[in-house]
Amino acid sequence: MTENASLDLKSILRPYTGVYTVASHGYVLEWSPHHPSADRRGFVAQHRLIVERSLGRVLTTAEQIHHKDENTKNNDISNLSILTRAEHRALHQKMTHERKYGPLTAKRVEIALQQGGMKAAARALGCHTET
Repeated sequence: MTENASLDLKSILRPYTGVYTVASHGYVLEWSPHHPSADRRGFVAQHRLIVERSLGRVLTTAEQIHHKDENTKNNDISNLSILTRAEHRALHQKMTHERKYGPLTAKRVEIALQQGGMKAAARALGCHTET
């Protein structure tokens, strides 16, 4: 890395200044006007900045940050994980499914099969008969 690139990275990943806002979608935005992902007012999603500071590099657009406890204001590094778009989408689909139907365990499948056969069990468990 060149000296200019190093200086640029330092200005992008500088420590928290205390200037922030909460967007209408519930995410905390931090003022970081030199960041490549900054909006027109100079704000960037704080959870992304926290992970970037921890890694010492800027995240790619393909990398997404997941809040493990689903609280978009909890930006503690232990609550954040890096996922691809596909991984993040699959995780949220699984979480939505489990909220609606509960976790898919061998015992639940066995009980559902005993109560009504393959099609009824699939319907009750929220999955396809081939699952």
